[in-house]
Amino acid sequence: MSDRNPIETVYNGYRFRSRLEARWAVFFDALGVRYDYEREGFDLGEHGWYLPDFWLPREECWVEIKPEGFFYDPKYEAFAGTEQTLLHVVGRPWPGRYGMVLYDGLDPEHTIWGSDPMDPLVFALDRKIPGVLWVTSESASRSLTKARIDHDKPPLSDSPPLEAAYAAASQARFEHGENPKGVGR
Repeated sequence: MSDRNPIETVYNGYRFRSRLEARWAVFFDALGVRYDYEREGFDLGEHGWYLPDFWLPREECWVEIKPEGFFYDPKYEAFAGTEQTLLHVVGRPWPGRYGMVLYDGLDPEHTIWGSDPMDPLVFALDRKIPGVLWVTSESASRSLTKARIDHDKPPLSDSPPLEAAYAAASQARFEHGENPKGVGR
């Protein structure tokens, strides 16, 4: 199966446009991260219409999922120009199999954080609020979720819940209406 030939996949009451999107939904569900799929479309003027894949309400962030090889679309910067925060994730939900770019519409001076091999962005869990997902990096002075980073207790980027979520997403089977074990609302 190629990520470039998406297979519509039903999971958790949503009809995802691809298995890749469904796997990321499994990842979010396994972590208890709330999301809406294709919640709202936006008119970006000369850039056309844009429909982000996920809305994470607690993080106040949109998420766009693409297979490996899809690194940039001018719509992402145009969307950030509407003061929206967009996390562009490329690849599968498994450590080392995805890259991320954060388009921060609320802080144009730092509008793009890249997944640089020297300073990769990583998913992390909030120590204080269960089910809140962060995106951070080793050198970031702030991270997704409106700079609430607590430098005395940084978010957990290496934890059993994250490892379990990666495993659930990578092992999910959708062929016959199967629901990943222990995942789903």
